[in-house]
Amino acid sequence: MLSRTISSSSRAPETSLILMNPPFSRSLGRGADHLAAVRHLAAAITHLGAGGRIVAIMPDWFAPSARMREIFENTLARVTVQSSIRLEQAYTRHGTSIAVRLYVLDKVPGTRPPATIQRRDVAALVSSLEITPRAELIDEKRPATAPAKAISLFGATRNAKPAAPRIFRAPARNDVLPVAYTALDTPAPLLEQAGVYLPYRPSRVIFDTAGEHPTALVESVAMGSIPAPIPQHIPQLPERTV
Repeated sequence: MLSRTISSSSRAPETSLILMNPPFSRSLGRGADHLAAVRHLAAAITHLGAGGRIVAIMPDWFAPSARMREIFENTLARVTVQSSIRLEQAYTRHGTSIAVRLYVLDKVPGTRPPATIQRRDVAALVSSLEITPRAELIDEKRPATAPAKAISLFGATRNAKPAAPRIFRAPARNDVLPVAYTALDTPAPLLEQAGVYLPYRPSRVIFDTAGEHPTALVESVAMGSIPAPIPQHIPQLPERTV
């Protein structure tokens, strides 16, 4: 069930910390997918280096119940559940009373079953929350292989002539000015997918003067497949903010 997601994302670089709120019920190419969140979590675990940590918001049904135990245990076979939290009304202010689960997972050996903390919301959780210290990161030595061409999440863009990066220079002043941008009637095209992730791009705007982000950003395929609405409002922000 999850092998295709894991194998298709195995080329992505490892990381030491992942914070994620995956889509719960829809995936690009699958449409309605009640296991979308599980597929995203499995891919994230694959990308996580030894000793790394994942903090994930998951559907309420993702728990070691009689119906879901096999999927739950198989998905988390390579990690240790450090914290298991159930929040009953965390999103009430946003118009939904759905319960969610918050998991803190470390990629270290361990078999202890999670003891679930149940609270109404985050405010009620704070007083009883204990943060487990991070595990030591392990630099795994992989067998030597023949040199191969490096593959990047942004590899698709290497075949084309790279555009000259826009260099941001902080203005001498910091006046509050209208943010200049061009709205796109047609969403910006998606870049090459790597597993369940896409290189992030603003889907509906091109900013006139903003500099490039200093590090590469990604978003889930499900998020990237839904273009933002065409903006009409022109905000006013300090120059250095943009």
